[in-house]
Order: sequence, then C-alpha cells, then structure tokens
Amino acid sequence: MDTWLRGQAVRTFFDRSELAAGLPWITALEQAIGQAGAVAILIGAHGIGNTQQYERELALVRQSHDRAIPVIPVLLPGCENPPTGFLVTPGEGREDTRARSSMPVDPVQQRIVRAFADPKARLLVTGLAALPAAGPASPASTAALRPTVEVAHEALIRNWGTLRGWLDVSRDKLQARAAILQQQQLWEGNRRRPDLLLQPGFQLERGRALLADPGDVTVEDVADYIQLSQAKDRADAQARDDAKLAKERQVAEAERLAREAAEQARAEAQKRTAIEQRARVAAEEARSRLSGWVIGAMTIAFAALVAGGVATWEWIQARQAATAVQLARDTATHSSWPCRHAERTRTQTR
Repeated sequence: MDTWLRGQAVRTFFDRSELAAGLPWITALEQAIGQAGAVAILIGAHGIGNTQQYERELALVRQSHDRAIPVIPVLLPGCENPPTGFLVTPGEGREDTRARSSMPVDPVQQRIVRAFADPKARLLVTGLAALPAAGPASPASTAALRPTVEVAHEALIRNWGTLRGWLDVSRDKLQARAAILQQQQLWEGNRRRPDLLLQPGFQLERGRALLADPGDVTVEDVADYIQLSQAKDRADAQARDDAKLAKERQVAEAERLAREAAEQARAEAQKRTAIEQRARVAAEEARSRLSGWVIGAMTIAFAALVAGGVATWEWIQARQAATAVQLARDTATHSSWPCRHAERTRTQTR
C-alpha cells in the first residue's frame, strides 16, 4: 500500500521505513500524525496492536480538534472480526453512536436496564450475543453467548436531551472504557498474551482511574482485564525491584570485598614496612657491630704489629748483643793465646 500511494504521488509516513530501529519513536510518530493530512490505520487478521492503538488515539485526538482530518480504518484480507467501536467512541470528533455491550452484573444497573427495556419504554434492547473479539478464529477468540444491551435506536442518542447530558458527563469514562474494551478484545483474540494487557503509563493509568471511579459507566466487563493488567504491572515492578535490590547487593558485596582487599593490602603494606624497618635497624646494628669488630680487629692487629715490631727489635738487639759478646769472647781468646803459649814453653824448659 505504501508503494502504491507513493506511486500516486502521495507523500506517506510509513513507520517501518521512517522510524529508525533502536531510536526513540514516540516523538517522531506524534510529529508525523500532527502534520499528516489523513491517517489510515491498517487492521489485519490479528486486529490492532499496541502501537496501532496509540496511533489511533493520537489520530482521533487530533481529529477532535480538526474535523477536516480523515481517520480511515483499512480492513486487510483475513480481518474477519474487526474491533468494535473503532471510530464510534464518544467524543472523538464524530457523532455518538450506539454500541452493543454486555449486560451489567450490578443488581441496581440490571433493574435500570429492565425498566428501560420494558415494552412500554423500548429505550434499550436486550438479547444474547457472542461479543466479537479481535484476531483469527480460535478457542480463545470464540466467545460464548452472553446477555447484551444496546440503545434501541441512534435517534435516541441524537434527540434525547437527558441521555445526551449523561453522555457528556461520563464522556471521558466512556472513552476510556471503549478503548480498554477494544484492547481487551485484542487480548482475548490472541490467546490472552501477557504483552497485550494494558501497558504501564497512559493505558494502565486510565484503566486504574476508571476502575477506581467508574461513575455511571459499567466496568464489570473490563474489570478483570484491568485487574490482570494491574497485577502484571505489580509483578513487573516487583521483578524490577528485586533485580535492582540484587544488583545493589552485588554492588555492596563487591564494595565490601574491595574494602576488605584494600584493608588487607594496607595491613600487608604495614607489615612489610615494619619488617623493612626492623631489617634496617638490624642492618644498622650489624653495621655498628661490624664496625666495632673491624676497629677492634684493626686495633689488635696494630697492637700485635707494634708488639711484633718491638719483639723483633728486641730480638735484633739481643742478637746484636749476643754477637758482640761472642765477638768479644773470640777476641779475648785470640788475644790471650801468645801468653799461654809462652807460659807453656817456660814450663816445659824448666
């Protein structure tokens, strides 16, 4: 369709080709719908998805301010059960029209329905019907017959002032209910996929507000869907909180281990510093002792050297003295020999 429209010289904004993957798309989509001259919403075999629901609401909000902007539903092949109330929800730029709804379960509301459906009044019509659900035929999308109620004729909506007043008072709630009911039908038609429950944000807040203050609007047929959406949101929030808490615990544990490692490193550093300090002190003491030993040894060696020198000198002196004595003896001996020889000669002559 996009190719065909472009071939007809129609400028198009096709999300699959215009929106970049991985980048914020809501702002671009809002700008495109705000500038478009017409909006066509394609409805296939699976009905309207979450993104199309958002596109539809943006288009209808713009149409409520600019009635010249057409919003066109395009039913594609395979769309056997188009979602009801697509362009007939109250106050969305078009005239209010009747829509079939399930019979309320509140006893008071049931009495009111019976009074207005009485043959004397004929303002409402009741019956049994399988309310349509979006999506292909399947056990999940084939609804059982349920009691229904609808306005007898659209002329009542246009001409009955009291009803118009009720619609005006409850218009926002009726719009919220219609949008939620359409999303519920999509959910039921797709085997109640969890991702088709009301999404957090605008959709869920609107459902929560409607459930908390429905006013005169019947919400029994959408209450379970809203409550399931709220339960899923709480479960998702709890899962996020648990994941956040687990991450915080991991970070705290990592910080604790880091602190312990740092403290251990400081303790080890202090221990090494103390050991090094003791080693330096011991080295200083060893050097001091070694210096003392060296000085003592040198002193002893010097004293020994001096003593050795003195002893050597004394020995030399003694040797010299002994030599002198021996020499003197030898000299004396040699000098006295002639006298002894003459004495012996005299003796022999006698």
